[in-house]
Amino acid sequence: MTPSSPHPHEKALTNEEFSLVAGGPIYQLLVRTGLLRPPVDLLKRRVAAVLLICWVPLLVLSLVEGRAFSGVQVPFLKDPDIQVRLLFSLPVYLMAEKVVHERLRSYVRYFTDTGVVRAADRERFVELVESNLRFRNSLVAEIGMVVFVFVVGHRIWSEQLAVHQETWFARATDDGLSFTLAGHWFSWVAMPIFQFTLLRWWYRIVLWWVFLVRVARLPLDLVPTHPDHAGGLAFLGTATTAFAPLLVAQTSLVSVACDASGVPLRELVLGLLDAALERAREEQAAPGG
Repeated sequence: MTPSSPHPHEKALTNEEFSLVAGGPIYQLLVRTGLLRPPVDLLKRRVAAVLLICWVPLLVLSLVEGRAFSGVQVPFLKDPDIQVRLLFSLPVYLMAEKVVHERLRSYVRYFTDTGVVRAADRERFVELVESNLRFRNSLVAEIGMVVFVFVVGHRIWSEQLAVHQETWFARATDDGLSFTLAGHWFSWVAMPIFQFTLLRWWYRIVLWWVFLVRVARLPLDLVPTHPDHAGGLAFLGTATTAFAPLLVAQTSLVSVACDASGVPLRELVLGLLDAALERAREEQAAPGG
């Protein structure tokens, strides 16, 4: 298999560079407000802005209410969940945009540059790229995510919240949960921004999965004797590394949650590994395994 000759539709693919992140209503809003320069530049400015909106007001309000350093059993600056969520995971979600943008578009170009997608199917491939971009830019999708965050996400978070002691954001009373000023800002501003950012990443991952499924249905020019031992598709095996920052951000939250629940993360990981190894041994021992 050799790289195919230039095709008329290759220009369309060049002009509409594949990207899971460089588009959409929020993206355009960030561009207009000067927080983003296409394709995904000014990262430090966006991180600073999200911290000024999400974290700094919580610190100020907690200081005003005397709940930042002490005064309650869980002060603001001693709450590991909120610090990891807003000072680490949220910035990492933003940083991941640059990694995913740069890595995945090169993988998509690889389909055509190496001839995996035949010249005769180049037009259909470009249509798949453009379809993916339309879903990425969907106003309905992002409005739906915003509504979900403020309705369903807020309800789920509030119902799962169990406060039996004085904290920086809420107190347990006879009438139920009573939020502090910082608690109200967190529940209606900081938490929705975090949830929307996470939900949008899940949406992007689904778009990437759907794109690969649709490309797989094309009559790809695969070579059984290709040196990569994958018919020429081994490059896709490393595509998932582009999402590594998301895994790091999610793992940090799981670690904090395990610590808060009293379940050591080490025991949880070892337990999952033991279960996976046991399942593998059972499958190997089964007839025909």
